[in-house]
Amino acid sequence: MRELGSQGTIRDRWGSGTIKFRSPSKFSFSSSPTRMTRPKNVQSVEYNGRIDDALEAYKSGNYKSYRAAARAFDVSKTTLMERAKGRITRNLAHEDQQILSAEEEIELAQWITRLTLCGYPPKPYTVKEMAETIRTRRTLGINDLSAAFVNYNKIGEQWVSRFLTRHPELSAVMPEQIDAARVKETSYAVLNKWFVDVESIIRDYNIQPRDIYNMDETGYSIGSIKATRVIIDKTKNIRYSAIPGRQEWVSVIESISMDGIALPPFIIFKGKTLTGKWLAETNAPLDWIFSVNSRGWTSDAHMKKWLTQTFEPITRDRANGRTRLLIFDGHGSHTTTDVIRHCILNNIQLALLPPHTSHKTQPLDVGVFSSMKSHMTRECDRFFRTQLPRIEKAEWLTAFIKARPLAFTAKNIASGWSGTGLRPFNPRIVLSQVPLPLPVESPPLRSTPEFESPFLNPDLTSSPIDTPAQTLANTEIKQRAHDRSIPFDTPARTHVVRLVRTLNRSFARNRIQGQELSELREIHTTRKCRQSGKYNILRGETIIATPDMLQRLEKGKVDSKPKSKRQKVTHSPPPPAPSIENLLDSSDSDSEEQ
Repeated sequence: MRELGSQGTIRDRWGSGTIKFRSPSKFSFSSSPTRMTRPKNVQSVEYNGRIDDALEAYKSGNYKSYRAAARAFDVSKTTLMERAKGRITRNLAHEDQQILSAEEEIELAQWITRLTLCGYPPKPYTVKEMAETIRTRRTLGINDLSAAFVNYNKIGEQWVSRFLTRHPELSAVMPEQIDAARVKETSYAVLNKWFVDVESIIRDYNIQPRDIYNMDETGYSIGSIKATRVIIDKTKNIRYSAIPGRQEWVSVIESISMDGIALPPFIIFKGKTLTGKWLAETNAPLDWIFSVNSRGWTSDAHMKKWLTQTFEPITRDRANGRTRLLIFDGHGSHTTTDVIRHCILNNIQLALLPPHTSHKTQPLDVGVFSSMKSHMTRECDRFFRTQLPRIEKAEWLTAFIKARPLAFTAKNIASGWSGTGLRPFNPRIVLSQVPLPLPVESPPLRSTPEFESPFLNPDLTSSPIDTPAQTLANTEIKQRAHDRSIPFDTPARTHVVRLVRTLNRSFARNRIQGQELSELREIHTTRKCRQSGKYNILRGETIIATPDMLQRLEKGKVDSKPKSKRQKVTHSPPPPAPSIENLLDSSDSDSEEQ
């Protein structure tokens, strides 16, 4: 917004500088900086708030004089009287000299609030860039590629801190990092469906707490530990703690029951063959199972081996013929057809956790694994302090054997089940941690009350503004603008000011949304999304140990096989789809050969 000044100059409303006309065809830009308004402080905001309260109390009739109102709210009587006459605060008087107007700053603050609720709070430099975008977009239609008629000085380094001071509801903090997928997928509807499904299957099959288990795998990096506080000599300029560094990856499959029992672990080292010397020096328990993998990761074969050699024999005797329930996440090795087939044939129900919600719904993640990593840090630190350049597998296993009993306690296991709202069954523990869905309600029909003037309707000051009241007031403004016989009184002037503020906020909101849209389009044009067929089948499902799900997974596995480049064209009819009985009777040897 520009206004015509004296001697043929054009001055930007927010203090960008002036354009001086030298001749009808030539002009130059004078980039003399303008004086910024004083930064707002907490005391000033609080004092102005007390003045507004005192003025409202006087107008409401609570006090008979300005002196009594000023004394009650501890403010100056002179300032209160001047404010009653319409005098504005010093900061509002110098608002034209701020980088952003008050309406633009409100929209910027609401943009920050919206991103905070979405789990993507902006960084200080992002706020500064968005403020620059809002300010720069004012020149659309003024500047062109050949000449820049309006230029702005760069936003200063202290602007963000002053902006936060003017908006006390905002603050700069160090956030906790979390995967974006966890924020997106952890919704109220998804979690509520999960609890409804679990409660239903427990009730339908009369599953006892001692027959409910949670399984998950966790990884350890030999040579790395959690960052913890240390004690140093502060007179020395050394603040680092040396570690051997990441060497190899070890995966461990763990399982706990709802009554506080921990099943033996299944440990997978990186290697081609399992060496006996890794175990001989550690006195590992005899019921623990060890295996190897080229990367130290879990695979379909490891999951099947754990299910048949650890979980099945131990839990079968405890269940004594009752139905068992196994809760796990949607890792690829957990949802193979061999696993589902085995569970159907052995009276084991499977409950699949919603994707990316294990930090709130998986008992092992909530109550045990964090404690396990802390105890592993303490045990491994004994080897690190010896300044050894490398930690051997046997030494890591020794630390694991000592740390595991300290983490897998009955108290930690019970904390994991209670923290996920499963025992005692209380979904509110988890659901209260996510925002509620916005209610979709139709506004009630009501009659529009009549006022002496449409500008006196209190709905004009509501948030959001009532549309019928806004329409009536705008129509009245148009009539008074065309008919000069109708007086342009104070309520009409107040509504015009209100319209200008709303328009400025709309412009700022459009600039923010335009910047976001351009960034999204740029990312969208360079991204390719692919999803495996199995994840599409399992998405949104909780109970998966059913013949129908087994048949769907078998079909999806066939459809997802890559086609060879050269295929012989035949006209033979396609083979019939396998029946449920054939799928359940398929031998495990076939899967092993595959």
